[in-house]
Amino acid sequence: MDILFIYSKLNPDTGYRQGMHEILAPVLWVVYQDSVDVRSISEGKRDEEGVDFMLEVLDSTHVEADGKHL
Repeated sequence: MDILFIYSKLNPDTGYRQGMHEILAPVLWVVYQDSVDVRSISEGKRDEEGVDFMLEVLDSTHVEADGKHL
């Protein structure tokens, strides 16, 4: 993942500081743990209210892209 590299490029006054990866790692872990594999949800469950929204927000195929917006 390029999160820290991109952050450093976008914030040259701060740049990378030692230990930033230790702060980022738990955040990424939580994002990954909250993600949902869309294929694992049955068609019957998809009809329930709010499921489409949650599947879009927590889609596991977008974990890396979501992490770059933290």
